[in-house]
Amino acid sequence: MPFEIIRERIGNLRSYYLLYWLLVSLFFTGCIGTKNLEQDQYLLSNQRIKGNKKVESENLAELYQQRPNRKVLKVFPISLYTWMYQTGANKFDTTKILGKKDKIVSKFDCKIERHTGDPVKIAKLESRKTAKLAKKDEVLKNGNSFMQMGEPLSVYDSAMTSATIEQMTRYLHSKGFFHGKVEAEIRTNEKRVSLIYHVEEQEPYIFDSLMLVTGDSGVTALINSTSKSSLLRRGQNYDTDKLDAEILRIENLMKDNGYYEFSRRLIEYAVDTAILGNRRVAIKTIINNPSKRGFHKVFMVDTVIFTTDANVPTTKLRRDTRIYNRITYRFFDEKYSKKILDRRLFIYPGDLYNKTKTFNTQRQLANLDMFKFVNINYDTTGNKFIANIFTSPLNRNQLTQEVGINVTANQRVPGPFYDFNFKNRNTFGGLEILEFNGRLGINGVASYSSEGAIANSREVGGNLSLTLPDFVFPLSNSMKSRLGELNPRTQFAIGYDFVNRIDFTRDNFSTSVKYFWQRDQSRLFTFALADLNLIDTRNISPEFQDELDESDSLGTSFHRAFEPSFVSSMYLQSIFDFNQYGTYQKNSSYLRTFIESGGTFLNVYGTRFLENDSLENFQFVKLNIDYRKHIPLTLQGAVIAYRINAGVGIPYGDNKILPYEKNFFAGGSSSVRAWGPRRLGPGSFSPVNEEGIINYNFEQPGEIILEASIEYRQKLVGFLDWALFLDAGNTWTIRDDVGDDGEVRRPGGKFEEDFYKEIALGTGMGFRMDFTFLILRFDMGVKVYEPARPEGERWVLRKFKFGGIEGSTDNSITLNIGIGYPF
Repeated sequence: MPFEIIRERIGNLRSYYLLYWLLVSLFFTGCIGTKNLEQDQYLLSNQRIKGNKKVESENLAELYQQRPNRKVLKVFPISLYTWMYQTGANKFDTTKILGKKDKIVSKFDCKIERHTGDPVKIAKLESRKTAKLAKKDEVLKNGNSFMQMGEPLSVYDSAMTSATIEQMTRYLHSKGFFHGKVEAEIRTNEKRVSLIYHVEEQEPYIFDSLMLVTGDSGVTALINSTSKSSLLRRGQNYDTDKLDAEILRIENLMKDNGYYEFSRRLIEYAVDTAILGNRRVAIKTIINNPSKRGFHKVFMVDTVIFTTDANVPTTKLRRDTRIYNRITYRFFDEKYSKKILDRRLFIYPGDLYNKTKTFNTQRQLANLDMFKFVNINYDTTGNKFIANIFTSPLNRNQLTQEVGINVTANQRVPGPFYDFNFKNRNTFGGLEILEFNGRLGINGVASYSSEGAIANSREVGGNLSLTLPDFVFPLSNSMKSRLGELNPRTQFAIGYDFVNRIDFTRDNFSTSVKYFWQRDQSRLFTFALADLNLIDTRNISPEFQDELDESDSLGTSFHRAFEPSFVSSMYLQSIFDFNQYGTYQKNSSYLRTFIESGGTFLNVYGTRFLENDSLENFQFVKLNIDYRKHIPLTLQGAVIAYRINAGVGIPYGDNKILPYEKNFFAGGSSSVRAWGPRRLGPGSFSPVNEEGIINYNFEQPGEIILEASIEYRQKLVGFLDWALFLDAGNTWTIRDDVGDDGEVRRPGGKFEEDFYKEIALGTGMGFRMDFTFLILRFDMGVKVYEPARPEGERWVLRKFKFGGIEGSTDNSITLNIGIGYPF
């Protein structure tokens, strides 16, 4: 029998072997729960909600008082957690643990007795004894490690069902469905119970009459002036959440208009559901007077005192005082520019108390990265209203260092690195920050000179930046003060990177001028007025030059990354973070937009000075949009996350190509994970070698990218999570890659009307180790649809075999190692 046939059958046997054990595991974990039930007990298998039309099911599901046991996948009966708990419970022996506690007491009592007369030693022994006993008490309370990682059987409890009905009914009432009903249908199948909660909402009650009673004409006028912002509207369903939100709105309104002592406790509602009839509700909003003062006082700021060095040890007896723009500054040493500080202050004498401006002042002072803390309080004694601002300075100089090991999926040998960051605050007295970042690293990478050989790659880099807490731009002082709410910053930076490999030596000089601002933590903007890079590659080995020539023959622009070049651009980037993207508890999203113009300066100054130095230059326009969504599921610890990424880069000018670093690439740990990093595309281009086998050894740049990914993520046990994913995407070129001989170098790479036939598909699963401060990710991707193959042969999943895919140099499974989530 030929060797290929034997290998194929062995591969099939492995697949059947894995399938067999998967089925055994499904059966085992599915039965582990019911066999441990007592005679009259049932296992709560699942529960769902039916009949609701207006109330969200997920909101009702949060009111379940009892939940089924978690499953690794909801669609499969895999009760891994109950199996773990039961395995631990079978080995859990309370008597043995109590015996160990007695031994701990006896052991430490003997040691304490031997050290009579040494109170320090006795105190240490008592502390150790207490700690060890606490650990045993925790085990007695929560079980052993397996029991803590797992969960006990969810034995059906009818009392919990009644409590769930009561909670859901209350929720319906809170949403205006005062006659709503909830009933539970109980279905049993052998030793399992399924629950269906039937919800009957009935017709809702609506807000009809809205009245305001204050007893204070000023308060009445203020609230009525903002009636358009009210969260209560005639015709809306009665909703206690909206009533609570309206109380918060009124409180903030009052506190932003001088009512410093106002509290939400002074607001109450009188609700009448009968006077109007026909399910109409009359709401009377009552603003009560404070009990002590008897009326609502408006507070006006008399004085603002800013102490810049609170809690700073000093030998000086008193602080100096300076007044700038009506603000009184107090300090032992005059270190900070009052002109710059003033642009971050929004509280002034003569202003009404304003809660929002107080918080903005606190936040913008903290954003300067100059102070350990920023506290603002108000003093009402002596019939005065004084705003006190206290800050305590951070250390002027700060050095952070990091030593570690670089480990990536494509790196042959892990390599050490050393990073450091030196920060100097308030360098010139204007609240500037001078930073110097450095990096030293050695990596073991594949050598181009000898196939399979390992070569050292040494990297040295540094970046010097000066960040000013303002826009360096010809603007008036009043305009700069108004822009202070945006946390404006201007950064000037220069940098140098040096890479030395056996195949080449590379230098990169860079300089940039960037502006940063943000409306709040959810909206950040960056504008690079100039981002300039001068790149030079030297000492190219003959073997590596052969590789560059081969990549050129295949139509890639990889060789251009190693030509002397000057890359200049200006860009605008915006990031919108909706509802703290990435948190497991919230439905959140993230949007990043990026637009870049390359070679803009060349349009003004021309390219002659570059041509004299034989430097490649580029002119282009680039646009990229990246959207991500994060949807927590009712299943504990489960999340659906998806991402859509699209971009286009349009080169123009003499060479009509993008700088290599500005191209789009597909494939890798944050892209289509069934392909190696930067190896997918463009389009249906098939990079076959001399043997007719698809060769994914070279990076494949493109000018257009479309990507989409979706992931199901779930906590497994402890710090270990797992995920299932499906990725789709590809890159394309805007025009055909035509060589000097007139031939198309990468046929099929151009973006055409039938581009949808060239969208690659990959799937797989991954494991993530969540250490809180670090998430280490291992994703295993498998090709489903491979556009590099001829039409009719692109669905390759059915050809999956361990070890490799016929007709390709790639492995069947692509391992991706990454830090953090892919999106």
